Amino acid sequence: LFVMRDTRNLLFVFTMSLLTLGVYMVYWHFQMNREIRSFGGNPPTAWLQFVPLLNLYYFYGFMREGVQVLSSLNHSWLHTFFHVIFPFFSAPLIQHRVNEYYEQDVHTENGVVELERIVNIVHDAINRGHDQEYVVKKLRDRGVADHYINEAFRIENKRNGYY
Repeated sequence: LFVMRDTRNLLFVFTMSLLTLGVYMVYWHFQMNREIRSFGGNPPTAWLQFVPLLNLYYFYGFMREGVQVLSSLNHSWLHTFFHVIFPFFSAPLIQHRVNEYYEQDVHTENGVVELERIVNIVHDAINRGHDQEYVVKKLRDRGVADHYINEAFRIENKRNGYY
């Protein structure tokens, strides 16, 4: 069974950004904005990255909103400056933090699992025709906290295009 992961390979982000002379970086920003919105954030429109001076506002807002929804990110004017001056190095670092979020360990009564595994359980159960209440009950029975259950459903819904 193949389930799309929300992680991206850091070397791929770096290499594609260089090989396409920044075109992939633009695409990456649009995708990251979409992910930030799916987490409940409200970053400025990614189109602002093309407007001189307003791009600074965009990058600052992008980092600020990313931090609010993904606690694994860092934010300050220094990070914004680094991202503007060295985007080919900054984007993989940001992506690394996003990957850490998806790969985080979830402690349950039955042991430790990655958040991604809980998302896969939700995905499999829904594909087998189980309703959300049934899946939530089964995950609670396994000792998964409601926060992670909600997060797993949010990620699964995002993957299926439901925002």
